[in-house]
Formats: sequence, structure tokens, C-alpha cells
Amino acid sequence: MPEDPSVNPYAAPATFSHDKMTFAGFEVLGNKLAVQDGAVLPSRCIKTNREISPGENGRPKLIKLAWSNPWWALLILVPYGGLLIYIVVSLATRKSGSITVHLSNQAIKRKRIWLGSLTVLAFGIPAILFNMDLEITAIIGFAILGSVILLLIALFTARYLTPVKYQEGWFIIRGINREFLDEIAAQNPARPPC
Repeated sequence: MPEDPSVNPYAAPATFSHDKMTFAGFEVLGNKLAVQDGAVLPSRCIKTNREISPGENGRPKLIKLAWSNPWWALLILVPYGGLLIYIVVSLATRKSGSITVHLSNQAIKRKRIWLGSLTVLAFGIPAILFNMDLEITAIIGFAILGSVILLLIALFTARYLTPVKYQEGWFIIRGINREFLDEIAAQNPARPPC
């Protein structure tokens, strides 16, 4: 069987065009995106909708998704160990997966600045108050509580994507640029089974 001389099996993969890309494993649902485990989103930034050339103006990133039914949080109210019961049940029933997205350097820098600012505030406020000779313990207690709250805000708001639902093998996620979603919706007529 003669080989086609125009095909070089040792050549590096050619870059692909966003217009010619086939869409599989994800679909737009209003202002959210339904994705299957292992889906690779188009080479556009999910936050800024800029075309991404890995290494030049952004990079691909593997994002791990995990979803647990929020109703399990009511187990925290169970007396004598409700928090422990919640943690065990939540970890046992959670659905997890991963998807590949693309991020621009601007989106990456914005996240680093946000996290850095919250971290400096969280550790700076108690440090300043401890260096002052305050006799009021309540102020120091509120400063520590405020620092813990700032760190929790940093933890929960710094995620690139947030899964809000899991149904029949599809994660429903939010946190994606509206223009990016509109572009996918215009090019992908298929609907997920959820």
C-alpha cells in the first residue's frame, strides 16, 4: 500500500482553527456550560474570550471539578459530630471530573493579584494590631475573625469555574465569559441529555 508523500507522520501537530473545531462534550445552557468529564474547550480564554496561542498569550489548564449535593450540608446541624458526618457523606457521594480550558495571561495575572491582595489583608490586619499595644482583646479577636473570613473568601472566589449541578454525567458550571458561551452556542447545535 503506497503512502501519501504529503503526510509526514513525524511532523508536529498543526495548529487548529477555532472555526473548524468540532464540539464534543460541552454545551451552553443559558449562562452556564454543561461539560462532560475530559472535555477540552476551544482555544479561547474562558474569562476574556481572547484567542489563545499556548506559550504566547496564555496556556491550557486542566481544571478539576467536584460537585456534592448542597443539601448534605444540613448534616452539620446533627448534634455531636454533625460536621464529621457531613464531611464523610460529602466525600463519599461527590462526583468529580476534569476538563481542559484555556486561560489568557491577563486572566492568570488578575487571579494572582486578587489572591495576593486578600492574603496580604488577611495576615496584615492581625500583624498590625498585634504590634499595637491594645488592651482590648475584642478588637484583636475581631481582627483574627476578619482574617479567617478573608481567607475563606479567597479560597471560594479564586476558582476559575464553579460546578453548580451534576446530572447524568454532565457537570453544569458557571464562571465563563458570556461572549465565549454565545460563540459556542452559535457553532454547536447539539444538546446534552440534561
